[in-house]
Amino acid sequence: MKINAPTKALELFAYHLAQEMLHSTDGLGELTLATKFVEGVYHAHATLNEKSADESASLKEHFTDKRAENVACGKALFALFSQIHPLSVPYGTLVGVRPVKIALFYYEHGLKRTEVQKLLIQDYCMQKRTAALLCDLAQLESETSRSLCSNDAMLYLSIPFCPSRCRYCSFVSHSAPKQLALLPEYLLRMQEELQETAELFSTTKRHLRAVYLGGGTPGLLEKADLHDLFETIHRHFPLAESVEYTAELGRPDTVTKEKCAELTSLGVGRICINPQSLDDNVLKLNGRHHTADDFYRAYEFAKSANIPSINTDLIAGLVGDTPDGFLNTLEKILNLSPENLTVHALCKKRASDEENAVSNDEEGHWSAAMKLAQTACIKNGYRPYYLYRQKNTIANLENLGYAKEGHDCLYNIAMMEDLCDVFAVGAGAMTKLRKNTEDGYTMIRLPSYKYPAEYLNDPQKGRLNRKKAKELCME
Repeated sequence: MKINAPTKALELFAYHLAQEMLHSTDGLGELTLATKFVEGVYHAHATLNEKSADESASLKEHFTDKRAENVACGKALFALFSQIHPLSVPYGTLVGVRPVKIALFYYEHGLKRTEVQKLLIQDYCMQKRTAALLCDLAQLESETSRSLCSNDAMLYLSIPFCPSRCRYCSFVSHSAPKQLALLPEYLLRMQEELQETAELFSTTKRHLRAVYLGGGTPGLLEKADLHDLFETIHRHFPLAESVEYTAELGRPDTVTKEKCAELTSLGVGRICINPQSLDDNVLKLNGRHHTADDFYRAYEFAKSANIPSINTDLIAGLVGDTPDGFLNTLEKILNLSPENLTVHALCKKRASDEENAVSNDEEGHWSAAMKLAQTACIKNGYRPYYLYRQKNTIANLENLGYAKEGHDCLYNIAMMEDLCDVFAVGAGAMTKLRKNTEDGYTMIRLPSYKYPAEYLNDPQKGRLNRKKAKELCME
């Protein structure tokens, strides 16, 4: 399908919305999107072959020209695509990763919850249930934002190594023996980079609020490796008692009693053990080289180590799984009552074995299962606290984190909603600096090398990133 639109951004928006709402855009012809502005109102006209749709949006309701024009175009495209293929689309015209930002925008401009929810339904074509969820999350994240100071910052430690590659994975993680052999040298370089980053924190007077060890599979690290990384932070960073430490160990078969006890002694209050499913056949089909029993054993190690917050990740839509099978796994997890639970909708990404898998949900079974999952989590004392979306997910669904009262992960909220600076250490990591602007803020991204070998061969790139970060922070 060829797309003609007033701007490149609107052309891209039309493309992504078509991908979400239509099974295929092949052979559909030429889509034309046009706008005009008359007396404070944007009018949009969308045509595709014999079909067309006209919609409008008031600048007064949407506060900026860009947003008002986008809303008008989104409504017109939604109406047009609905004529071609009527489909349940929970998020309406929102195609971005962070849909909560839309609700936050309207709260920040003084609208009340009822007004925000009405706009989300009427002008973003969103389902009522989804609009209510975004409003809840926006209120929570607004409270988190107010708890942060301008100099607060987070630290991300990247371990892009895995014992094996899962079928659905497209992350930059490395499991080949040649790559895994780099791990000892990689960890030594990370410690050096942590010391250099600590100097940056001191110079720019940044306050460390949260540390997140992620991957990959950080559970691959030995007990001594975990000790050295966190001790390097304790030794070199100016620390407050309130620093939140999270270790995403990942695969249950990498978790040991000794590692959990060591993390407790290091002050790590949050760990993630991710079964994805508790059906051994589903795990095997998806390249997860562990069993349900491995997960239960790992979970008990974490509980016996008195780690205050344990998170478990589940994935809806895995190959070989069914909605009933997924809900059965969820029930077993809820019976364990972890402090956190994250439910992901399977994403068919490029570079994964799932790239060509079907991502639609014609009968609505997975959509129904995710609604039941949300109801069950809330009934069991959890509340949704952060959310993000990805393209090509089953049924156009989301990834939703749940927490018991007092167990929200500050890093997850602040990172997802760009509430403060995040300094990243390691290969495949991204430093993100928040810079305020006249109409809000922008995020400046400073990427590290993608691959461990590059990262090890050229430490100067990291130093140049920190030099640039220092300049930006001192402005």
